[in-house]
Amino acid sequence: MTEQRWELYIDESGNFSDPNDEVVVAGLLVHTEKAGLDGREIAQAIHTTLPHIPLPLHASFLKRPSYGIFCYASAQQPKTAHHTRQLDPKRIKTYEQALQILGKKAQKTLTQMTDTLRRGRSLSAYYNELHSWETQLKPHPDLYKQLKHDQELDLAHIARIIRDLNETTDANHALLLFAAEETRASAVQPKQDRYLLLLLALIERAYRVLHIRTQGHFRLEIKVATRDVYYAPFNINIRLSNPIFKELEAHLRAWLGAFTSSTDHGVPKSPECPFSFHPPMRYDLEIPTALALADIFSNTAYSTLRNGLKKHKQHLSLALWKTAIAQLIGQWPLSSLPPHSPAGLSPRSHFAASPHIADALRQAIHTEHTTQTFEQDPRTQNIRLWAKEQALSWLP
Repeated sequence: MTEQRWELYIDESGNFSDPNDEVVVAGLLVHTEKAGLDGREIAQAIHTTLPHIPLPLHASFLKRPSYGIFCYASAQQPKTAHHTRQLDPKRIKTYEQALQILGKKAQKTLTQMTDTLRRGRSLSAYYNELHSWETQLKPHPDLYKQLKHDQELDLAHIARIIRDLNETTDANHALLLFAAEETRASAVQPKQDRYLLLLLALIERAYRVLHIRTQGHFRLEIKVATRDVYYAPFNINIRLSNPIFKELEAHLRAWLGAFTSSTDHGVPKSPECPFSFHPPMRYDLEIPTALALADIFSNTAYSTLRNGLKKHKQHLSLALWKTAIAQLIGQWPLSSLPPHSPAGLSPRSHFAASPHIADALRQAIHTEHTTQTFEQDPRTQNIRLWAKEQALSWLP
């Protein structure tokens, strides 16, 4: 069988340093040659529908009502790729009124942001500015209401583009994976990085998928957006870099040995580690389309999880969460085969990821009374309903 080459594009959402915040890591697993994700077509669809929105799309910015002000103001400057020729005059009037209220200080920041964008750099450093603008604008309720309306309209257009993309993408060669905590960060041991724990779970999950789909004949390149992570040897936070990747590779090699020795599903065991890490990627104009999509997917999963838990508390079901995601991004393939499954078994969901639930599942899968064993495992007593439903669906 010919070796297949796949790429896993990963991004995350949530405040990983805040134990009270939900966190989600999303991965878009694509066949390098067959996924059908044409970045130029996607960019053209966005440019046609939303000409005032600059690329690349960044979900956290798109969800700020004040982001439209920046989009409008920067489009007035020379040498910008986006423009406002199709904007509703009412929307232009709203943005002009907002600019007058924000004053000269905001104008200076807007100039700096536009220059950053023109040089192809990330706007992340300016995210807090959007919050401060909204604080200034909220005392003007009619104006702020209109800004929110326009922002929601833009999001609806983007969601439609992504749903259309889903319909034209080969589901056999593009798969969406999630890793979220089934308990809060309080369950994570001190000096462990929440992001790295979920990242490893996502990569392990991608391996299980490809191991079955390709009969073990694959190579996987992992591409992530750059961020700070905890580095235990120095007890500090550092940017994602080769030392971190080497630690991850060592962990994956150890896990790979245990996985292939315990169960191979009739698939030939991989003679060597099929993973490689691409250098961390800055979120700028050079970012691949698939990574920008992973950002939107992770943000969608994060916001729907957070909102669902606020409404349903611990009783948020797996079905409710999956439905909320699908309503926003379409029916992307959100599942894959369980680790123990023979060919032809129906798909199972891929959401919960923290290590203790994975350990409990591995133990339950290899015992006679699987469901009972899992239910009685002390590591599973405090997990949320959606995570327990998912875990139980994976048992024989």
